[in-house]
Amino acid sequence: MSVPALDRTSLVRLAASWAVAFPTITVLLALLDPVMTGWPLIARTFLLVTLMVPIMSVATPALLARLADDNQTPSAKRLKDTTCSNR
Repeated sequence: MSVPALDRTSLVRLAASWAVAFPTITVLLALLDPVMTGWPLIARTFLLVTLMVPIMSVATPALLARLADDNQTPSAKRLKDTTCSNR
C-alpha cells in the first residue's frame, strides 16, 4: 500500500492548521489551567475542544486566504485588483 504524495496545497493547509492549532492550544491551556486544576481529563478536554474548534474554524481559513493572496503571481494580483475595482 503506497502513501500518496502531498502536493504544495496540501502542505500549505497542513502548515496553516499547525500554525493556528499549536498557539491556540498553548494559550488556552495556559489561561484555563488555574480554573481546570483537579478537573477530570474528560472535562478538561471537553472545555478545550469547545473553545478551540470555533477559533480554528475562523482562524485557519483566514490564514489560508492570506497565504493564497501572498502566493499569487503579480499578474494574478493585478487581475484581481482590476476585477474588484470594476464593481
